[in-house]
Amino acid sequence: MKTLIHSMAFFAIATLSAQAQNSAFDNLEAFGNSRGKALLKRTVAITGAMGQHQPAQWLLLSKDVNVSNLVHEYAMKKGKVVAERHFTSTPEQRMPTKAMPLDRLNIDSEAAFQTANRTAAKSHIGFDSINYLLRIQPNGSTPVWTLTLIDQQKKIVGVIFISASSGKLLSKKWYHPGTVEYTEINSRSAADELKNIWNKSINSVSKGIKKLDKKIGEKLNKK
Repeated sequence: MKTLIHSMAFFAIATLSAQAQNSAFDNLEAFGNSRGKALLKRTVAITGAMGQHQPAQWLLLSKDVNVSNLVHEYAMKKGKVVAERHFTSTPEQRMPTKAMPLDRLNIDSEAAFQTANRTAAKSHIGFDSINYLLRIQPNGSTPVWTLTLIDQQKKIVGVIFISASSGKLLSKKWYHPGTVEYTEINSRSAADELKNIWNKSINSVSKGIKKLDKKIGEKLNKK
């Protein structure tokens, strides 16, 4: 990672909370400082839900160095591990397995938000919060941000994919209220699980996010 903390100008967004939260890279750096760089280098994903504009809590997933299907899950808040669990994943969970190359992580969640906000504004899409997921896509080698835009009714209105290395907008998909696609994407149990996930314990967080990520990816690939 060229730098985990970026000096960025903050642009106030009237429709979003003015209270700044720690970014994904802030928490990655803090995790490395507290748990060690070796464990940080095994990170396969970091995700956060209902960000306004940044999530109040991030979830970091790390693979075990000795057991291939053992996953370490850490809930991070303001740079501190507030909960953790260690579990054996199953094939149907489709958990990320590729450790993210830290030296290729250049675009923090702050910058990803700015891209998503500009892109949504150009398409006249309003949103209230964002679910963030940073991982290497199953068939790729580049870390990618998946940003799921949520409206005030807690419904999905868009999904944006951004390269975490270059900042390039890779693809976007809108779900306009009143359309069949909007109804379909928001009727899925996986979407409901993801939207309500932070009202629950951290158990099954990663499973719910990966299920939704997989379904959205399949839909976009058909376009």
